[in-house]
Amino acid sequence: MDSGARTLALLSLLPTPLLVLGSAHELYLRNQQELEGYVSVLRPFWLGAIAAVAAGLVLAALRTRRWARAGWWAYQVAGAGFLLYSLLRALPWGDHLAAWVLDRLATSAVLVLVSLAAVARLTRLDPAVALKPLAAFAVLLAAQEAWRLGTRHEPPARGGTAATASPVLGGADADRPNVYQLVLDAYQPDHFDQAWPRGAPLDGFVYFREARSLYPATAPSMASLFTSRRQVAGPRHLQDALASPDALPRRLREAGYRTVAYVPGNVYPNPLEGFDAVVWHATGLAPEQARAMYRWLFPRLWAAVILPADLGDRLARAKGFGLSPEDLRQMRTLRASTPTQPLTTLSSFDRYLDQEAALPARGRYTLLHLLIPHDPFVLTEDCAFEPSRTNALSQSRCAALALQRFLRRLDELGRLRDSIVLVHSDHGAWSRERLDENTPALLLLKPAGASGVVVRRSEAASLLDVTPTLLAMVGVAASPRHEGRDLLGQGREARVGLDQ
Repeated sequence: MDSGARTLALLSLLPTPLLVLGSAHELYLRNQQELEGYVSVLRPFWLGAIAAVAAGLVLAALRTRRWARAGWWAYQVAGAGFLLYSLLRALPWGDHLAAWVLDRLATSAVLVLVSLAAVARLTRLDPAVALKPLAAFAVLLAAQEAWRLGTRHEPPARGGTAATASPVLGGADADRPNVYQLVLDAYQPDHFDQAWPRGAPLDGFVYFREARSLYPATAPSMASLFTSRRQVAGPRHLQDALASPDALPRRLREAGYRTVAYVPGNVYPNPLEGFDAVVWHATGLAPEQARAMYRWLFPRLWAAVILPADLGDRLARAKGFGLSPEDLRQMRTLRASTPTQPLTTLSSFDRYLDQEAALPARGRYTLLHLLIPHDPFVLTEDCAFEPSRTNALSQSRCAALALQRFLRRLDELGRLRDSIVLVHSDHGAWSRERLDENTPALLLLKPAGASGVVVRRSEAASLLDVTPTLLAMVGVAASPRHEGRDLLGQGREARVGLDQ
């Protein structure tokens, strides 16, 4: 075989791997900001393409044997099938009926059977008849990929530096105690009881063990908390709540507090009403850690987008991805950040702990919202990113560890005892079939100057009660429109020790 024939044979093997590789390139380019420009996430796809071409070369060399010829044609039919499947998914009407049909396992089975029938027919032909058109197609695909990567690849700045600068706050009322509100997303009280280390201090805290959230999702729950009013569901409920004159941050700012929030951008509206400074969560991981995380993430993102939904959900339920079916469904909207949010929130929390010393020691209200222990469950109990070795309880222990570090940091700075500290979840566990039910919520509250063993309170409480309680503790009158009550207004003497 002369060099021209060898080149033709090699080029004829490129369309199938280039089609798959092109889907990975497109997905990477759409998510390169969230992936922080780590193009190395594509390495498994590049290596897979090289391996596929090598396998094709072996089949081509043995094409005189029937089984090898069948394998060569199956290789080419797989590429044609992938191209057809991708084109159908990309059609404007593919978001509706066509997408639903393509996502069914029954459709996949029919396509596989049709492909096998095509291979059986093509096996009778010598592969030489298809070399030239396949080679020409390969050249076109290679030129397209070179143009796509050359014109659209823009490595972003890594680490979110603009989002991590320490806020500058001045003019705080030094006569008022600091108020810290730490939200541990989706923390269940039962898990907290198991996760909090035995013997670890919670000095001065009151634990409302029967607290409830009115809503099973973050936005309406936090909206009802800030305004102490039940919310009408809608896309702007959190934004409208924070803009209300009755909202907790606004009432505190009017009373002389400086307000700052450390929050995830996918949960809170931007701009964030009622706060003097906002620090949005950003990854900011060490390059080695970030690279490893994104290498784990990207193949799962590709599988979520490319695989039929039925197959992806079945694999997720069988723990094939280390992600839940719900996480996989979110990733299908090309949200690469879904599985990395717990690690991102901890990275941002670490930076906050470093910044706390530079912030006012009195007269400040600080909101911290951490996306743990909410799923996806990718953190072990010591907060290591190991998706295949963790679960809800392990991530709850990681969240408990974060709470310990928070309290220890305030104590080191001499700010814990004289501050008001609120720790709560926005909702507990929930099921998609029961969206209208209240859910148990974690609720811990430490008044300024309080000390002694943690107190367990058994009366019913609601997150609606948070704003009236905090306002009463700093001497600010509640609004007549607030529906909650001051939880510490009565029964302060009822102190029942909580087993630790």
